[in-house]
Amino acid sequence: MRNKNVQYGLIAGAGVIAWFLLFYWIDKPLMLSPYVYYASFVFYLWAMYKAMVVSCRQEEASDFKAVLRSGFVVYLVANLLYYLFYYFIHQQDPHLAELQKEAMREWLPRITPRDKLQKAMEALESSDFSVKPADALFSYARSAIGGFGLAASLAWIVLRTLKKD
Repeated sequence: MRNKNVQYGLIAGAGVIAWFLLFYWIDKPLMLSPYVYYASFVFYLWAMYKAMVVSCRQEEASDFKAVLRSGFVVYLVANLLYYLFYYFIHQQDPHLAELQKEAMREWLPRITPRDKLQKAMEALESSDFSVKPADALFSYARSAIGGFGLAASLAWIVLRTLKKD
């Protein structure tokens, strides 16, 4: 079963990379858009769902833990590919760091309370947006927390849905 989870993770990771490369080639700043980023979760969700359904159908007594593990492995593999891509594309195109800083300059006023905006803008200007291996590794580890929550939520939905069938 783990092999299937890894396969779905590789498929999702490849889809996410293709998604970002598409926007990279169309318009680099668009690739850094939060809309493009959050839309990429469709690949994760699809692959996690497929792996969870396979897990439920192949194991006689599908429990929450087994289904959760299935989806979480998919997420970890796909996200590993994404962060490797993220690191290497920033190494190939260092200008992406400046584009990311510009995007944050536009977004901060939208998401920051007015009384904290000046301080946030000052912190932004002194920030280094280049991507180092430690940054990518930390982001990957931190994202695993959200991935676990996503896998747990999806496992709950999948188990409830399949038990009705």
